[in-house]
Amino acid sequence: MSHRYVTSLLLVALTGLSRGSLANGQAGEPQWTWRLADRPRLDLGGEGADSNTSFSRVQAAFRLRDGRIAIAEFSSPPAIRYFSADGRFLMQVGRQGSGPGEFQAIATVFRTPEDSLIVHDPWQGRLTYITPAGMVGRQVRAARTGAPMRHVLLGRFADGSFLARNNVMGRADFGPLRNTRPGPRRDSIPWLRIGEDGSVLDTLVRAPGEVYDTPNASTFRIFRFTPRPAALAIGDRFYLGTGDQYRITAFDLRGTVLRAFTKPSRPAKVTSADLRALEEETLNALPASMQTAEARTRSRDQPSMETLPAHDRFLLRDPEGNLWVQDFTVPGAPRVTWSVFAEDGRFRGTVHFPSRFRLFEVGSDYVLGSWPDDDGAPHVQLIDLLKGGT
Repeated sequence: MSHRYVTSLLLVALTGLSRGSLANGQAGEPQWTWRLADRPRLDLGGEGADSNTSFSRVQAAFRLRDGRIAIAEFSSPPAIRYFSADGRFLMQVGRQGSGPGEFQAIATVFRTPEDSLIVHDPWQGRLTYITPAGMVGRQVRAARTGAPMRHVLLGRFADGSFLARNNVMGRADFGPLRNTRPGPRRDSIPWLRIGEDGSVLDTLVRAPGEVYDTPNASTFRIFRFTPRPAALAIGDRFYLGTGDQYRITAFDLRGTVLRAFTKPSRPAKVTSADLRALEEETLNALPASMQTAEARTRSRDQPSMETLPAHDRFLLRDPEGNLWVQDFTVPGAPRVTWSVFAEDGRFRGTVHFPSRFRLFEVGSDYVLGSWPDDDGAPHVQLIDLLKGGT
């Protein structure tokens, strides 16, 4: 499918729940409808793009207050590229290396209200601050030398601290595997507030992490289709969902529950087709030299959950305070669905995007995301969001 036709799949309707739903919407209420423009306002990348607008793995994208687009690449090279509002390449910040303004890789990027960008390079245990003009500012290394990848940063609070979890999927800590009993396990994961130097300021809450098993003292396996936590930090609060039910909880910085965002959800059984699609997706993500029969066998031997998670691991909030939650999407599904909740917790409706579309930002009148075409070439698209109804 050519990128010229992607927007035909991006026609979106956000509607209230139907008559038979268990929450929100009553019969006769006016619909709340939004739709996307027929064509992207901006489409960067794809087949035939020059070196400045060709991407390999987009980690984040932001539309700055003056209309510029900032796009972060994981590697090849790890850098922030700036584009004008009409898509002209302006400059690149960063390259491969360990010096000032250089990165081993870019894991996450946070934007301040003033449009500065904060780049987290966990391989070096370093934060790099980039000014709105694209100048490299101060750099801060983690206080814990020898463990630069100890934490995963998942959000930034208004006071400059970060929402984080331990960088060990499924595990509550970094200790040795002490229990090798058969069957699934699910640890209670500590969610932390840490300073920019990596020091732990507080444990905010503990919540279930991924499901795993330990068949022996040296083997640690995450279940296929495990529920994965979704987290977002905004201002002085954070949002957290564990994936096994459709419930996102808002907390303050004391860990006090402020509100829950829920909608009816029926667990769907994992099918053999789901497992085959996941196997292919896992193998295709590997370099060609690693796509071996042994890798396929390892994938098939990995244990699986019996039901699919309720939601995926991505959360966003738009300028009006609506919370956007990505529903769980099986590999190869024809579309990606996001559920939208009002600030007071009411479920408003769903937004449907094409298969493999990664949404990075929702503005008051646009969406910004990345989408790979049939050749696997990533595009970064800015698409107008046209609002109607109530």
